[in-house]
Amino acid sequence: MFSAVEAFSQKEIKQWARQRLVPGTQVVPDGLSCCTAVVQADCIHERNIVGKGKSTKMDCFTWINTILWNL
Repeated sequence: MFSAVEAFSQKEIKQWARQRLVPGTQVVPDGLSCCTAVVQADCIHERNIVGKGKSTKMDCFTWINTILWNL
């Protein structure tokens, strides 16, 4: 399920994660620094820096890219 956040800030991401994620959830974002706030909601943060064309070759991004391409 998609849900909006007010801003890409530590405070907003922490609040979103506490409301939407089960503790222990593995979160695999890109290098956006505010995403580290998920650890404050007892989630696992696995940062993956991506660049032009790189994310499509990473298994963890296969389905999200498929969904976004179809939107």
